[in-house]
Amino acid sequence: MSEKQINIPDLGGVEQASIVEWLVTEGQTVEEETPLVTLESDKASMDVPSPHAGVVKKCIAKVGDMVKVDDALLLIELSEQAQITAEGREEDIVAVNIPDLGGISSAEVVEILAKVDMSIEAEQPILTLESDKASMDVPAPVSGRVISLHAKVGDMVSAGQLVMMVSTEALVVDKPTTTPQHVQEMTQPITQPSVRESSPGYQQTSPIVRRIAWDLEIDLKQIQGTGRKGRITKDDLMGHIKSKMAGASVPKQAPLPDFSLFGEVKSEPLGKIKRLSGPFLQTAWQTIPHVTQFFEVDLTDLEAYRKRNKAQFIKQGAKLTPILFFMKALVTTLKAYPIFASSLSEDGKSLWLKSYCHIGVAVDTPSGLVVPVIRDVDKKTLQEISIELVSLSETARDKGLKPNQMQGGTMTISSLGGIGGTAFTPIINAPEVCILGISKGYMKPIYQDGQWVPRYYVPLSLSYDHRVIDGAEAARFCMSLQDELENMHKILDDATK
Repeated sequence: MSEKQINIPDLGGVEQASIVEWLVTEGQTVEEETPLVTLESDKASMDVPSPHAGVVKKCIAKVGDMVKVDDALLLIELSEQAQITAEGREEDIVAVNIPDLGGISSAEVVEILAKVDMSIEAEQPILTLESDKASMDVPAPVSGRVISLHAKVGDMVSAGQLVMMVSTEALVVDKPTTTPQHVQEMTQPITQPSVRESSPGYQQTSPIVRRIAWDLEIDLKQIQGTGRKGRITKDDLMGHIKSKMAGASVPKQAPLPDFSLFGEVKSEPLGKIKRLSGPFLQTAWQTIPHVTQFFEVDLTDLEAYRKRNKAQFIKQGAKLTPILFFMKALVTTLKAYPIFASSLSEDGKSLWLKSYCHIGVAVDTPSGLVVPVIRDVDKKTLQEISIELVSLSETARDKGLKPNQMQGGTMTISSLGGIGGTAFTPIINAPEVCILGISKGYMKPIYQDGQWVPRYYVPLSLSYDHRVIDGAEAARFCMSLQDELENMHKILDDATK
């Protein structure tokens, strides 16, 4: 093993700072990114992370010392892997290894988010891992260009395993002609963060995120981090900024109690899909004035048609499920009421009216809710829609949906009919202006032609954007959809004669 001197990195414009606390001791083993020392200037306090893994041999600086960029901080004896990585950095090459998995011995690579020759930014997710307990994204430790991949989807990996090599040569600028063409040391620069309070609620994040937050005067405590161990990522910060610009403030969550005082507890990461969709749903709920219209339709005759013809559909490799009828009925109703197929402009002064009819269908998967989109529903038969919907649903459950397969919807259907419940208020899938919720059908007696007869009813919920759609318009839309569904069996029977 070899020793390496760690110096004070770039302080983000601060000329000097005082050492207020050593966070490690001589002889202590540290990992890459372990905080070594706390510095304080007249504007902020900041932790200096270790650029390498190894053992602290000597603390050169002392508490109370005023230090500046490139002053000696400590000596570290590099671990074997850190020495290899450091040698790679001398050639503008950074070895990217699997970080600590938080007690998980190994995890499966389920998605690789970077490819060879792709430019990446520090903290950008580069691959997704999944174990039997959780899924997690691995962020890039540096910015640069990917030159090789050493893992593939399906591989089982563990902490410290090499997965990628990154060239950082493009990051080196304004080098003197006498400087070798390589980066001498890949210490990550510390920039001015917002002032840290000595409390357990201090938010962990990268220097670049702290710098952006500092410049824009954003309190990082207002942001819920989605990174490992609650770390605030660049995407978290950008999402917060976009929410602010849209007029939707992200509420600060009230402090949680120590649940362990009341019994045994454990922490489990939120699934990736829920982490990503949560802020989107929150923004939609906060920025769109939702109103929900409840109604029900008599599907007795249509259900009888479905049972008579489902065997014929199976022979054609399709399934005649109730949701197909709702998709077809929406086609006719949306054409009669085009405002329900629109999207509100960003300035709120105009509408985008769509001539196409793409219907999104919410699919329940083990990882969370996703919405694949069936395109041109108005131009396809029930059989074609059925086959495509089954295929997309299976792809969704296998986590194989591509982004373009979940975009461009005219309207969305969320069906809980196979589970239960009498009604619910679905959240609009922005930038759409309405969404149809389907609850579980039931039999009820109806007085008809002088006698009580059993009829099959299905409860429906239409949530709509009140900025675009008035209550009277919504009621008329619902009645038109009801009429379309209750008479669809006649049209379908005529078509087969």
